[in-house]
Formats: sequence, structure tokens, C-alpha cells
Amino acid sequence: MSNWIQFEETDNDKNILRIGGNSLLPNDIKWPRNPNKEKLTFILNIPADFLNSRFSFDFPSGMVISVFTTYNTKDYFLDSIVYHGDMEELKNIKNDFTKVILHSVGSPRNDSDYLIPTRAVSSEEVLVEG
Repeated sequence: MSNWIQFEETDNDKNILRIGGNSLLPNDIKWPRNPNKEKLTFILNIPADFLNSRFSFDFPSGMVISVFTTYNTKDYFLDSIVYHGDMEELKNIKNDFTKVILHSVGSPRNDSDYLIPTRAVSSEEVLVEG
């Protein structure tokens, strides 16, 4: 068995497993920034109910995990967000250039300078003959 993963265009605002689009971060939570005071870019929406049902996690029902990261078209930023196993890289990542936030579902919003195109993520187990 293998997992087949598909990325499909979808609505920017749906509370589904998706990459990009608008965040569902509530207005009472400040938009995350990196240590350089740059607004982070929203990259991933993971409904807690998806994780609970798929992987038997125990997150509070109805919550969302949002992943934000540094993105900049003018300055090189990848050394601040990419990890290849070096301890110095891990220190950079832990310095808030990427943030993961568990929160309740808010109204769709994007306070970043960038909006990643929205793609729904789906997967299913498939039999691979070989």
C-alpha cells in the first residue's frame, strides 16, 4: 500500500487541509512576525479534527493549526527556515522565522504582503502492484 496525495484548486477560505489562501487566525490574535518585524506568510491550514480522525491525536475539536513562515522576494531567507540536520540551522528555525499556532476558527484574513495560491490537500491509500 502507498499513499496517493493530490493538490487541487479550492476556495481560499475553507477550513480544510490546504496549502495557501487566507488564514483563519482570529482577529484577536496578532499576525505573527519574525525577529526582523516582517509579517510571516501563511502557508498551511490543518484542521485539528482532521489530525484527530486520521492519526488519533487528541486536539480540541473545532480548532485549527496554522503554519506561517518567513517569505521575502528581496532578501534571501531560506537559511532562516530550512533544516538539513545542522544544529545552527535548527537554532535559526527556533528563532521565530516560522511559527505554528493552534487556535479557534476565525474569519478569513491575510495580513501578509504575500498570498500563496490555495490548494486543497487530499490523500488516499492505493494498492501498488510491483
